[in-house]
Amino acid sequence: MTGKYDVIVIGSGMGGLTFASLAAQLQDKRVLVLEQHWQAGGFTHAFRRHGWRWDVGLHYLGGLAPGGTTRALFDLFTGGSVALAPLPDRYDVIHCGQDHYAVPGDLARMEAELSARFPHEAAGLARYFALTRRINRSLGSALFAPSGPVWLGALIRWTSWRTLRLSRRTTADVVADCVTDPALRHILVARWGDYGVPPAASSFGYHALVLGSYRGGAWYPEGGGAVIARAVAGVLRANGGAIHTNCRVRRILVENGRATGVEIEDAHGATSQLHAPLIVSDAGIRRTWALAGLPDPGLVNSPSAVTLYLGLSGDPQGLGINGANHWFVKPGATGERLASLADLVSDTPPMSFVSFSSVVEGATTKHTAQVMMLAEPEAFSRWEGTNWRARGAEYEALKAQITSAAIVRLDRAFPGLAAMIAWQELSTPLTVARFTGHAGGSIYGAAVTPARLEARIGARTPIVGLLLTGADICTPGVQGAMMGGVFAAAATAGAAGLPRIIAAARRGRRAAAMLPQRLPASGALPLPHP
Repeated sequence: MTGKYDVIVIGSGMGGLTFASLAAQLQDKRVLVLEQHWQAGGFTHAFRRHGWRWDVGLHYLGGLAPGGTTRALFDLFTGGSVALAPLPDRYDVIHCGQDHYAVPGDLARMEAELSARFPHEAAGLARYFALTRRINRSLGSALFAPSGPVWLGALIRWTSWRTLRLSRRTTADVVADCVTDPALRHILVARWGDYGVPPAASSFGYHALVLGSYRGGAWYPEGGGAVIARAVAGVLRANGGAIHTNCRVRRILVENGRATGVEIEDAHGATSQLHAPLIVSDAGIRRTWALAGLPDPGLVNSPSAVTLYLGLSGDPQGLGINGANHWFVKPGATGERLASLADLVSDTPPMSFVSFSSVVEGATTKHTAQVMMLAEPEAFSRWEGTNWRARGAEYEALKAQITSAAIVRLDRAFPGLAAMIAWQELSTPLTVARFTGHAGGSIYGAAVTPARLEARIGARTPIVGLLLTGADICTPGVQGAMMGGVFAAAATAGAAGLPRIIAAARRGRRAAAMLPQRLPASGALPLPHP
């Protein structure tokens, strides 16, 4: 890390990797990415036990159908080296009590099926899907507005004020205005776990964007999420850059209102300083502000999760499992809230999510499964401050209870699956916080409430030469964080930055020095010439 770099990126999540790759490919920049974990990739990294492999945060990706803009951007930033496997056409199955609904990868088909199943709600469904399509047409531009030139942002907000007004309403309010049948309401909101905020508190705009991102189906990277960081590492090396792990950023160095570098701590506790003309943070808005000495932005973090990782001794396809994800929702409004500690060991928690990524990849041996439950922030607060793998007997006993309860529920849903379990391991919000550095183990960044939409978070920060990237400037999830990286890259290139990046992606080839080196209308420092 003693070389001279044009850009230092804090964090190797999707937002950091996307920005780093685009800066290297399209502007010939030497980029250094710093990651505090011993593996790169953020929530796309994987871990192994005795030959089994699990992705910690990537379960499926939307918007990546061949020929689409998002797929072209994905192929560009990964250097075209990541192959994607499709999930089944009905990629999500929603279970509520004895009822279930398998979601197709097409909004028009979903609307038609639900209208046939709930004919008394046909008019309300038409309104709900019309509102969802309206948001998908224009809210993405409104989210980009704070990262673009000031005049362009003002124009976008003026032309999309109706969409923004709708987006500021909560998901529960909009759905209640459209439909009244409780069973249908569950189907429409059950997948709130994709963005982490229950319907009563989430912005309908973010809900609609996440729902719309899966039109065209869902996808999973062959070889698991870890192939993404490996692909980007190759792109950076080819341009004189690098990804370094075991490097925790302690603070962002600021002189006279301009970011000049970072202070880091290595795995042995030694500190040092690194300098570059541009610092880009993928650490989330709240942590970035703290690192830079800025006042807290006043936003609430998204919740964390308890995840059970299972290694199987057999092929779950023999039990009728085809690779689709399964959402289990407790009937009634209780299914639309975070799990308490008591819920996690109960017969029916509010919501749980089960995935079988090894089936999607076509594995022949070493199959896996994952069970995830979003938890209340205070569920594990009594163990805060304890060390990983040394949290005490009470903590381990609780984990065993949660594991046992989850396996009972899993075997009830998929009879025979419990007999296949050869390895089990449970992570809690404390585990997530340990490896990501996010307070409380937050997994989706700033909570997608109406307040977050009002905050107009963009790539620019109050400090010149410091940019924000990742999910906080776009939407939660892997694809949302990727688009946050695209927005941040566009913020350094003037009004035409975003369309030029999209054009390069559609051409499917490298376009060296394609982006102009302009000082944006306010805030950010442009990427310097070599």
